Order: sequence, then C-alpha cells, then structure tokens
Amino acid sequence: MMQKRKLLDWWQAMTPLARFLAIAFAAPLLVLNALAVSAIFDYFHSLIVILVAASLIAFLLNYPVSWMERQGAQREQVAIWLMLRFSSRKSVRLPGFSRLAERLLGKH
Repeated sequence: MMQKRKLLDWWQAMTPLARFLAIAFAAPLLVLNALAVSAIFDYFHSLIVILVAASLIAFLLNYPVSWMERQGAQREQVAIWLMLRFSSRKSVRLPGFSRLAERLLGKH
C-alpha cells in the first residue's frame, strides 16, 4: 500500500508535459514488447501446440490408467496398452463424438 502511495505521489508531482512524455516513451516499449512476444509465439507455435496436445492426452488417459491400476493391473503395462490401443486404427469410435466431429469438420 505504501509503494502504491509513493507511485501516486510521484505521478501527481509531475507536470502535465512530463506525464505526456512518460506515456509517449512508455507506449512504444509496450508495443515492441507485444511484437516480441508475438514473434516468439510464432516461432515456437508448433512446439506449443504439440506440448498442449500431449498434456491434454496424458491428462485424459490418466483416468482409465488409474481405474485399471485400482483393479489390480500394473500402471506401466496399462499405459503401454492404452497407447497402442488408441494409436491403432482398430480402436472403437464413439458414435456420438464421431458424428459431432464429422459434422464440425465437414466430413461425410
């Protein structure tokens, strides 16, 4: 609270011209920072997408692995089985989800 008050006192002690100049010098820095963040995101876009997708898949597949582990199976074997099961083309499609996905993607 004290720091906020000091900053407010400093700002109010400035003349209108000094306030304008402070804003005028700070605004381009904010724009340049936004451009730099955008360029970094564009450069690492594919990596970010892969990491987010992998995290979501790991999060969602943890539920069946944990359930089968509680039933007495070993976690490593269940995880390998699930990865092989869902990576193969023989996995059972969910009818409602498949129709929704086909409708959204425009596939008939």
